[in-house]
Amino acid sequence: MLFDNMALAESCRCYLADPTPRHQNVFFQQVVFFSEKEAYRYLYNRRNASLASLGWTLLEDVQSYFLEKLFQYLSSAEFNRQVWKDRPLACLHTYFQSRASEYVDRETRINYRLEHQDQYEEGWDGFASHTPSPEAEYFRNAVVEEVRQAVGKLPPLLGRVCQARYELNLTAREIADALDLPVETVYTHQAKLKRSLKSRLSKKKGVLQWNS
Repeated sequence: MLFDNMALAESCRCYLADPTPRHQNVFFQQVVFFSEKEAYRYLYNRRNASLASLGWTLLEDVQSYFLEKLFQYLSSAEFNRQVWKDRPLACLHTYFQSRASEYVDRETRINYRLEHQDQYEEGWDGFASHTPSPEAEYFRNAVVEEVRQAVGKLPPLLGRVCQARYELNLTAREIADALDLPVETVYTHQAKLKRSLKSRLSKKKGVLQWNS
């Protein structure tokens, strides 16, 4: 399927007017291609060293974040249905820009804290050391173990998506090919995966706090 602005606008209006599974599926297919194009444009216009430090999956991460937040917003009390029906493309572009900036800013702050959390003055010359403290090492090991246990309890298909995405570093399209699934279904499963892990890990009373 090729991306088309008019098709996207029409699919959005149809879904908002009559949110049946068929209309939702057509709209989701269109918005997946829209978000891929917009994520590439957004990151290309803001390319710098700090973005590079966030990893090679950043484009797809921005896209997934937008898709997840979009469908949450469409079903929220704050959603203005009439405005979106009148100006679907303008609303989608504005919403994408806001969510992309939100995600990149958050990840940049998290990445900075992770890179600097174990620095302390040590030695005659007072150089900053990147050797983790025993407390930091214990925390990381505990987090890894809690995540491993949570992943082990996922449904089989979500477990395979998780392995393909985070162990094999496959993109959504590569996962779709490997599991013989439509790419929009992979994005849906990735959103379910995040919600499932968040739910399981938020019940833990140990060291891990899931805030994303």
